[in-house]
Amino acid sequence: MRTPNLLTTTSLALALSILTSSASAAPSDPAITARATELFRAGRAAATAGDNKTACDRFTESEQLQPAPGTQLNLGACEEKQGHLLAARDHFRKAADAFGPEDRRRAVALNTASALTERLATLTVHVPAAAPEGLHVSLDGAALDPAAAEHGLELDPGKKQLVVEATGRQPRTVAVDLAEGEKREVTADAGDALAPEEPPAPLVAHDDGKERTRALEHTLGFVGMGVGAAGVVVGGVFGGLALHQASVEKTNCNTKTWACNATGVSAASSGSTDAVVSTVGFIAGAAFAAAGVYLFVSTSGSAPHATATGLTITPMTSTRDGQGVMGTWVF
Repeated sequence: MRTPNLLTTTSLALALSILTSSASAAPSDPAITARATELFRAGRAAATAGDNKTACDRFTESEQLQPAPGTQLNLGACEEKQGHLLAARDHFRKAADAFGPEDRRRAVALNTASALTERLATLTVHVPAAAPEGLHVSLDGAALDPAAAEHGLELDPGKKQLVVEATGRQPRTVAVDLAEGEKREVTADAGDALAPEEPPAPLVAHDDGKERTRALEHTLGFVGMGVGAAGVVVGGVFGGLALHQASVEKTNCNTKTWACNATGVSAASSGSTDAVVSTVGFIAGAAFAAAGVYLFVSTSGSAPHATATGLTITPMTSTRDGQGVMGTWVF
């Protein structure tokens, strides 16, 4: 709480500064002096109306144009009314330094600065001896010097936020509400350790050579089944021709003496040739079809070595007497 003496001395200093602020300044350009005086009076009007923010802005502009200890006194007063005790003390100290040794306002400025110091809060931040690596402490977003913080920081009263960060640790926030004149000590302990990150999943090597081979085998499976089907068709066609020639042969030949006319002889020769072609077609077709089915099945499923079963190829040929002969292959 502010003391009555502070109010009295500040009011006296302001009253005196109104009369002497411009006179106390060093000589300068008349236009600048006039503008500085105008801004000073605007600041006084705003302060009288209770608009301390505007008052400080006008006093600051006036001070920049023509520095004067009276202006510093008024700046100190409007900053103090906004709760900016540190800034207010700084302005009163500057005013005291600018007044002459015999000027009674100097003592007023010094006493006011001293009273403001007693109202400031002090925050001491201790850094642990075994602090983790990369420890960083900030107060309201501004980094703290560990050495200065250890000796105590003079602060305006009010709510503050202390943040402690360190490598591999979670940020730790400490809220501090400081009263006027309070002295508080806190320890900058780091937060809990961060959970270890899970290692990335190992990359699986992609064997393009195997994939290309598998694709080629799959295609060859289709080709093999196609060629096999064509062979079976050829075998069937020539098997049918062989059966027809056997029938012609039987009609034109004597089955007891095996004597044949010209038609029977020709039919026997052609039937023999057709039977051979039919047999070769069936065997080759069956082989290609079996290989094609194997390649197709083994490269289609998840098991690369799956085999095809249950495929039955049954070619048929005929003898000279027209009797059928079958051969069966199972894959």
